[in-house]
Amino acid sequence: ITEPDERVHHYDLAEQRYEEATRLNPNNAALLNEWAMLAAERQDATKALAVLARSIEIDDHYATTYCVRANVYVNQGKLDQAVADYDKALAIWPDLVTALSGKALVMSRLGRLDEAIALNERIRQLDPNDLAALRSLAFLYRRMGLLDQARSAAETGLRLARGAARPPFEQFLAELNAEVAEKASTPPDAAANAPEP
Repeated sequence: ITEPDERVHHYDLAEQRYEEATRLNPNNAALLNEWAMLAAERQDATKALAVLARSIEIDDHYATTYCVRANVYVNQGKLDQAVADYDKALAIWPDLVTALSGKALVMSRLGRLDEAIALNERIRQLDPNDLAALRSLAFLYRRMGLLDQARSAAETGLRLARGAARPPFEQFLAELNAEVAEKASTPPDAAANAPEP
């Protein structure tokens, strides 16, 4: 049996177990969400969305359900629908980091960098040691050309990181330093410095 076949077998068994578990406990939204995540992992968005619709019928004030559905929409490229679901989650639970970080990622993909930065800064207010938020901030500030802020976020992340979490920050800082050095060594455009007629 090959590794892909083993994976399919594992998924099939898990699918059967979720079907049985939800028959025994049909009003468990958390269980349905787990089943939906399995379907999404199998690239079956139709099944995932159907299961999540059942979950929302059971409990439409369970913020995590909207985050799970938003993730499905992100994978489908339906970013506006994803934002709407992250907003629903945040309306229920304003400090839900999963929703804040998910929405920040979508804002970044949409080119709405100011909003992505604000969401990651909000995460840092909730947890100053959140390395994922620091990593996102470093990249976002760099995309905006705010290199000092990018360096500050990356250096803070490197100071807080341990073990395997350190190399991404080290690599980012090395690339940032190279970018700054290259800009410093590039002569200004002669045309830009030419005297006006």
